[in-house]
Amino acid sequence: NKLNNLSDFENCRSLQELYVRQNDIRDLNQVCYLQNLPNLKHLWLSENPCASSEGYRLAVIRALPQLQKLDNSAVVVEELSEALKRGRILIHPADGAEDSDPQESYQQN
Repeated sequence: NKLNNLSDFENCRSLQELYVRQNDIRDLNQVCYLQNLPNLKHLWLSENPCASSEGYRLAVIRALPQLQKLDNSAVVVEELSEALKRGRILIHPADGAEDSDPQESYQQN
């Protein structure tokens, strides 16, 4: 598919599962487009350039705490707790994050 952003999914409020592995999503902040999807339980984002970002898993889980599974691996209660405490805070691309280096466009809590 060669998707490079997730903005097309931001209004899919009934979406429960999203499989976008093996695409070209480079900016981890793209995950913010999925934050208003209350029914999203399974996300498969691996094999995208953003998945190799330091702290990837905790950052995604912090941004999407409703996930039950990320990249075919269950999100357990302890991992969610750790993500909420130590996961990076992503910045929505609409807030200017796309204009900067994707590796530096999030904050450490």
